[in-house]
Amino acid sequence: MTDTLILRPIKPIDVEPATQCGLDAWCGGILPLLNGFGALDILRIERLFHDFLLAGIETKDDQLIVADLEGQILGFYCLETRTGELTDLWLAPQWHGKGIATRMFGDAKERSRRAGREELKLKVLVGNQRALAFYRKEGMEEAGRQTAFDAALQQRLEKIIMRLRLDG
Repeated sequence: MTDTLILRPIKPIDVEPATQCGLDAWCGGILPLLNGFGALDILRIERLFHDFLLAGIETKDDQLIVADLEGQILGFYCLETRTGELTDLWLAPQWHGKGIATRMFGDAKERSRRAGREELKLKVLVGNQRALAFYRKEGMEEAGRQTAFDAALQQRLEKIIMRLRLDG
């Protein structure tokens, strides 16, 4: 099934379905870890996803890549090629466990290598066990922790910094 999966730069037509994928994944993975989030907050997060994706169409430094399965958007990731940081990887929950996130992550690694990066970095919210297990399975290691105010979520959050050497 995933042999017809295409990982490609986002297009304007992808913004709405990618927004929904991101929001669904966020509600399943991040929302349960936060305090005091209500319906209006979720609408604000949906708007943030939408605006982020729309801006990604026009950006040349970052690579905003969608997972397209025969015209259906399943998720997306954003790679900051300048820093080698994977800032986002969101996959709609109904596609978990089908190897799609592994393909997306592999594509991000390859794009990082082609950009001349020696390592791939990312941050995972403490408590996001599913994401941590996935990235560890992909060979990433914990490189530290960071606590900071997250402007989008309007909370102080602790994140685990992970990295992967891109040898070869």
